[in-house]
Amino acid sequence: MSFFERLLGGHHRSGGDHHGNGHHQKRTPASYNDPGVSGGIICPNCRTQSSPQARFCQQCGSGLAPQACNACGVQMALGSRFCSNCGKSA
Repeated sequence: MSFFERLLGGHHRSGGDHHGNGHHQKRTPASYNDPGVSGGIICPNCRTQSSPQARFCQQCGSGLAPQACNACGVQMALGSRFCSNCGKSA
């Protein structure tokens, strides 16, 4: 192997026995905590995943049960600060 081949890592060899070790291949993104995929609940406070039956976050202790709006009674999404039905603050 010549000096330039060692310097360039042998990327331009005529044998075609490798193609840059796959550094140009499309990679899939790293997995993330998606409640739809795993069936868990994501804490709105610390983003830790908990089991679907959990009532409180195992990391920070925040409540994980959905709340009802005090003004109109509609069930609010977990972590909501305002009601999507009447607009009142949670």
